[in-house]
Amino acid sequence: MKKFFYLLIISIIAILFFDFLFKFFQAGITGFVGANFSVNISETLKGQLLLSYKEKLEWGEIQPILAEFINIGSVNAEEKIEIRIYYNYGGQLQLLAYYYDWQTILKPGESRSYKVNFLPPYIGTYYIKARVPYDGKVIETWKAFIVIYTPPPPQVQIITLPPPSVPVPTEIVETGVPRMEIDYPENATIAQGESKLLSILVKNTGQVSLKNMRLSVSTSSLFGIEINPKEVFKVSPNETAVFLVLVSVPKQASVGNYPLDFEVITDKIKEGRRINIQVVSALPPIEEEVREEILNYEYLISEIQAQIDVAASKGLDVSNAQASLDKAKISLEIAKSYYNQGKYYDAKKKLDEVRDYLQDAVFQLSLIQIPVYYPVFPWLPLILLLIIVIVIILVLVLIRKKKKEEKELKRPKLLRGIET
Repeated sequence: MKKFFYLLIISIIAILFFDFLFKFFQAGITGFVGANFSVNISETLKGQLLLSYKEKLEWGEIQPILAEFINIGSVNAEEKIEIRIYYNYGGQLQLLAYYYDWQTILKPGESRSYKVNFLPPYIGTYYIKARVPYDGKVIETWKAFIVIYTPPPPQVQIITLPPPSVPVPTEIVETGVPRMEIDYPENATIAQGESKLLSILVKNTGQVSLKNMRLSVSTSSLFGIEINPKEVFKVSPNETAVFLVLVSVPKQASVGNYPLDFEVITDKIKEGRRINIQVVSALPPIEEEVREEILNYEYLISEIQAQIDVAASKGLDVSNAQASLDKAKISLEIAKSYYNQGKYYDAKKKLDEVRDYLQDAVFQLSLIQIPVYYPVFPWLPLILLLIIVIVIILVLVLIRKKKKEEKELKRPKLLRGIET
């Protein structure tokens, strides 16, 4: 009887124990989550901008430009695509056209395309600026194309000695691994209502040339962004391209940290980085600010001078770029003199001139690297125009002479005799 009683007690305890284990493991391994458990997924707002166009056009040909914005974030984005077209007029950019799309709300993963057709009025170099503001952020990129004129062949062929022609260089096919190193400031401090010039140096450390190198920048829509140069046509192995990004912060911008994401895009590879922009209400003492800018601009001048020397060794005309850089050097020396005399505000004004000259120097340097192949007979239209002008002048002279002779014949003989 006692044995039966002990067995009953042990059985009841075992049943309760297994029932507890069953309930415990059922709650733990079936995947059901209690009400007090939550999962937080961070929401991201991010977009990607793509731009397609023709890199070379004949004069009179239409340029089709297609911009596409893709919402690659996890929340809805209200976007607006803007396209501006500039013409290089004597080293200065002239705005020729401005197009914009309607504001559209894109869900995550959706895209929006906007296409325009532009007829270039001149022969030369053009720049496309694509910009998309979306929900407090903005992304922009630049691209360049050229317009050339190839005269038609002459209808009447004259057998004579062949004129000297301009051979079009054949491009050598390069093989190897593309690679690049990016030197940039990871942090930058800008006061409200101030601007700062950020330098991004891209060195080609690979085995092949990198072509059509440009920057794509994404940051707060409050900031003003100016990129120079807009595009670098070719960066050979072991060469470096210098990009200058001027970031302007308005006075109404809130104090805090703002990310500035940029991508270096080439025909073979692209890499992205981030610069942390810290907006403050006031900068450090002006003496320290001026000293840091002087050191920064000295470094940039040496880098840009090295790039100009490389371009000059290739036989390119670097006169405009060198002139702007020489002006930057002169202004920097004046700024140093003001700094040594304790005239920090005067030094700061001169440093603003240095900044502008540096931006123009890298822009002029990029212009001379764009290949423009002139036709074999670039002088033929001018010669034809000159011949037409000469023929018209001769015809007018003959007509005038003939009228004068007719007038002489119509005069009375007596009057002509008296004159004689």
